[in-house]
Amino acid sequence: SPSQGPAPPLQQLPRHGSREASAPATAHTSGFPSLPPPPDKAATRNLQFDPCGCSALLEVSAPNCLRCLTNATRTSQGVCFLDPPIEQGQLVEVRFRFDNKPGRMRYFLGVARKRFASDACDADLRRVGWSIENLYASPHSEGLACTSKAAPIFHTGSIVTLAVDLRDSQKPEVRFS
Repeated sequence: SPSQGPAPPLQQLPRHGSREASAPATAHTSGFPSLPPPPDKAATRNLQFDPCGCSALLEVSAPNCLRCLTNATRTSQGVCFLDPPIEQGQLVEVRFRFDNKPGRMRYFLGVARKRFASDACDADLRRVGWSIENLYASPHSEGLACTSKAAPIFHTGSIVTLAVDLRDSQKPEVRFS
């Protein structure tokens, strides 16, 4: 189709019954921030559960499937790390689908700066990084655990998206949705 010139300025319409004249109104679009770049799809595609970085409470049954073998306790929560680790400079988005869970197991889903004990207690998991825990009202932050209990925030059948943005080394960001 042929190129069209710039659109004419918007016209303010007079109020009904008013004697005001119409005047052009300008629209400014420079105030909106640019959209973030899409996640690093190659890095996301390569992520898998690490059988060597997995606690005895969990089993890596396939590179993209983690099974809970037993209910966790306050003193021992199952942990499984992703491989390869997310690197500085990457923006990675991963989706987790929760198909089944034994009993009232409390899930943690999170990110830490480095690996830690894979059979850690729940208090340790709340401190070591950024995570969501199924029975808490908001995410835990590194060194600052949420203390407000709440109804489960995800259930069997839920899909949780974890976005990790390490492009700015001074301001790492983690988002859960």
